[in-house]
Parts: sequence; C-alpha cells; structure tokens
Amino acid sequence: MGQSIVVPGGGGSGGASTPQSVGTIWVVNSTNASSAYANGLRYIKMIDGATEFVEFQFLSVVTGNVTFVFSYAMSSATANSVRLRFDSLIVTAGGNPTTAVTTGTAFTVTPGSNVLVQEVDSGDSANLTLAVTAGDIVYGYLTRLGTDGADTHTGDFRLIDIRAMAA
Repeated sequence: MGQSIVVPGGGGSGGASTPQSVGTIWVVNSTNASSAYANGLRYIKMIDGATEFVEFQFLSVVTGNVTFVFSYAMSSATANSVRLRFDSLIVTAGGNPTTAVTTGTAFTVTPGSNVLVQEVDSGDSANLTLAVTAGDIVYGYLTRLGTDGADTHTGDFRLIDIRAMAA
C-alpha cells in the first residue's frame, strides 16, 4: 500500500441544515508521497502533464446519500482549468469486492488562485454523491487527468483534505 495517512472527516456546527461528516477516510495509495506547506499543512500533489490519482477507503456509518468533498490548493495562480475524474466501488456490508469500479465522468474545475484553499464537491460533479448503506465500504479514486487537453493548468493540484458528508 503506498500512502498511509488518515484524513479526518470534517463537519459543520451541528445545525439541521449543516452537512455532517459521516465517517473517517483513509488514504491508502497515491501516485505521489505527501508533502508539507511551510505552515505544516500536508497535501498530496497531482502534477500537470500526467495522469495521477489518490485512492481512499471510507466505511459508511449512515444509510443515504453521501457526498465526497475534496479540499485543495494550487501551486501556481492561473485562470486555467484542471481536469478531474472520480471513480468509485461500493462493497456492501459483508459483501464480496468483485464488483467492477464505476468510472465517473471527467469534469473541469477552474481554481483561479493559489492562495485560497478551494473545494470540489457535487456542484462540480454529480459523481461525487453516492447512495450508501451503513456498513458499506467505499473505495474512491480521485484522478487528475493532466494529459487531457481540457487540463490547461500548469500548476500542481494539491489535495489537502477528503470529507464524506451527508445532509
């Protein structure tokens, strides 16, 4: 297994309309090892010009729709686009992981800043929302399609956090 860090789920303040974290996510593999910003914040980079990924596992403690949210920052400021794809595999509680991975549809985000931490969520791709049952294990794969012609950003995509949220 490559990368082995725990990414804690985030959460709101607990109001009825505030999305809540629904479990803990473990990053189990990635193209690149994690690095650190000067302030100590850890990230996993996905460079331009290559197809690179982060694989994670998530154990669901709820039944319903779960949306994965990815926090990131770019290494350079341009108004260009980053091409991403989210693939997933859901193994039901007590099930056999023989189901094929569901390949998501590629989508584009345009960060525009390397100063702010930004997020990718279901507003960017409906593929980031999955129907799960408590006890399911979700295997997720976020891939930067840096060789795709629609990926025009020359900076590194720096993945900082992965959260699974339910409304």
